[in-house]
Amino acid sequence: NAEVTAGTSQDFVLFSPFQIHEKATAVSTALIDAIPATKYSDVVNRPNTLISETVVPAATAARGEFVPDNDNSNKIEVSITDGGSTLTTTRFSNGLGGSGTFSTDIIPAADDGYISFKLPQSGKEYLVGLSNPGDVGSTSYDLIDYGIFVTVSKIIIYENAIGRYEETSTFNVGSTYKIQKTRTTITYLKDDVVFYTSTVASTLDLHMDTSFFTAGSRITEVKMSSTALVTIPEHLTYTLDYNSDLLLNKPAGGGSTTAQATDSEVDAGTETEARLFTPKQIDTKAKSVLPTQATQAEMTAGTEE
Repeated sequence: NAEVTAGTSQDFVLFSPFQIHEKATAVSTALIDAIPATKYSDVVNRPNTLISETVVPAATAARGEFVPDNDNSNKIEVSITDGGSTLTTTRFSNGLGGSGTFSTDIIPAADDGYISFKLPQSGKEYLVGLSNPGDVGSTSYDLIDYGIFVTVSKIIIYENAIGRYEETSTFNVGSTYKIQKTRTTITYLKDDVVFYTSTVASTLDLHMDTSFFTAGSRITEVKMSSTALVTIPEHLTYTLDYNSDLLLNKPAGGGSTTAQATDSEVDAGTETEARLFTPKQIDTKAKSVLPTQATQAEMTAGTEE
């Protein structure tokens, strides 16, 4: 130890890592002692440690994919079967409007989501889409904000009665069509391949909205999805004083402050929700179980244990 203090390491008498650590600790403690005593609470004088923590606020639970509720007071001349996944008009004559649904379920304005359906037949005409809450009660196609108009031979994109896109190649019996909202962007997909992207941003809640023109028209495998947006983590930093006997104020049941564990509980490792180890107790316990330093004779003999 005198050689450590003097710093006179020689080829045949070396400082052990533990001796170097203890010497460094002694020097740093002497320096820290010069800091006003109010900053530390005991003679250990370990410096405060800056801790970084990432906190992710709780997000709204996503519903995922589900069958939307179209069987409500806004349903007009439509039969709903297969647990809600098949919609069939009950009209006996053709004509614009007069038959349709408006779901109670929504894709919230703050969420992503979609509606989808399968085209099971040809020779029929109807429009399936998404509408804002102000369009409730109407079965007319011209109020549907974002719609897929299925005709006898082609698919037409209608948005508030304005034809945006039409193409015969997108018409296919048996295909699944989807109107998808991502942030404020609406896209139209056939079998999960985008064929048109709307130029009109979506900023409101959206309901599933249908309008059937041809008697006997139906859609199957109707689905809806609502998924909360990804929450951006909030990065926080705070200072933890290892010299303090205070707890980190973790609340126990009933909102009270948790009690500090006793030394016997620390020795036994019996931390509970109601009794916690302080940082100082953990640090002290960790030091107490460090292996002892080998003697010079043991090092020379190679009998480390």
